[in-house]
Amino acid sequence: MFIMNDKILEEIKENSLSKDSQESSLQENQANKVNYLIFLMNDEPYAIESNLSREILNDFKVYKLPFVPNYIKGVLNRLGDAYTVLDPMILFSKSEQTSNLFLVCKLPQEKFCFKITDVLEFFEVDETEINSLEKINGIDYFSSSFLWNGKEVPILNISSFLQKIRRDLKNE
Repeated sequence: MFIMNDKILEEIKENSLSKDSQESSLQENQANKVNYLIFLMNDEPYAIESNLSREILNDFKVYKLPFVPNYIKGVLNRLGDAYTVLDPMILFSKSEQTSNLFLVCKLPQEKFCFKITDVLEFFEVDETEINSLEKINGIDYFSSSFLWNGKEVPILNISSFLQKIRRDLKNE
């Protein structure tokens, strides 16, 4: 028969509690972090939550559409599905992008992508480091921002782009 002394039992209990506490602390730290995809549009960094990105497409033909606003560049064919191509830089009153790189967004029942210049990295940000931003022209194209490599990176508010498209297409 094997009998453990009280000291060993106490150490096992402390180690178990410490391990549970560490795992709980790790889960809490992970819960306060958000992962973003940082990309460039005309040499300016922007971000979206990484879970909203489906894939990056390169060198796809964009089919122009008549009678649409100038920020809608047309549609591209991805596996037989038409994806609306937006150039947000036009909405920001900046130069149109010349690249042929597309960030396909992952949203239920919506098929659209942003024209982008380059993909930089996935970056994890603590929620406490996210700053709120002002609306531009009454539309909240950006939900917030964070600091990355000494630069403030705006986080795109994808739903505002969808609302803008719906409003503009109803009016045209």
